[in-house]
Amino acid sequence: YIDLLTLFCFFLMIRRPPRSTLFPYTTLFRSVYVMIILARVVLSWLPVDRDQPWARFIVDVTEPTVGPIRRILPPLGGLDFSPLVAMLLLQLLRNMLAGR
Repeated sequence: YIDLLTLFCFFLMIRRPPRSTLFPYTTLFRSVYVMIILARVVLSWLPVDRDQPWARFIVDVTEPTVGPIRRILPPLGGLDFSPLVAMLLLQLLRNMLAGR
């Protein structure tokens, strides 16, 4: 004899895997990292001294992600699409980790 609540809970466990306790932190990290990538894009449009500590921080934090993409995908028509590709890859990684 299986009651309806047990069957429903079993169905939910099969239907969607439980999220780990780290999922909210990975989502927060991704959101902050995307904001830093966007700050780098804005920084590239403005006449800002790149030797400023805050500008150097933004470039140093995002370069490990954006740099390899830039080597694979060179600027097209003077536009650098590597930050966009990096943000799309981060979204894809998030969806894979979330099981979507």
